[in-house]
Amino acid sequence: MQPHAIIKTKFGEMEIKFFPEVAPKHVENFITLAKSGFYDKTLFHRVIPGFMIQGGDPNTKDPNKKGEYGMGGPPHKVKAEFNEKPHKRGIVSMARSNHPDSAGSQFFIVVKDSPFLDRQYTVFG
Repeated sequence: MQPHAIIKTKFGEMEIKFFPEVAPKHVENFITLAKSGFYDKTLFHRVIPGFMIQGGDPNTKDPNKKGEYGMGGPPHKVKAEFNEKPHKRGIVSMARSNHPDSAGSQFFIVVKDSPFLDRQYTVFG
């Protein structure tokens, strides 16, 4: 059985089917954080219509930290696992800063095919 996770939002549920064969460390990281409750009550803090939605920032649990949304994460980073999976609509990929090995907990879901992201961000679901 392919590993997966369910993201529950006030708008409904989304199922992520993971790709451990191309991004094992990112899949392991996401599952570990999810099982620990890290993602519970976080928000999709960045929404760009026609492009993507981004979540996974623990700062979004605190409305007093609105100015820090998009800056939070766990104390660890995950080394990039860029792969050949294309950023097609529905793909889940890890957000990061300019450094390729800076992913932690934030992820994004593309709502439209975005080939310009291919091999620059780690697709893991």
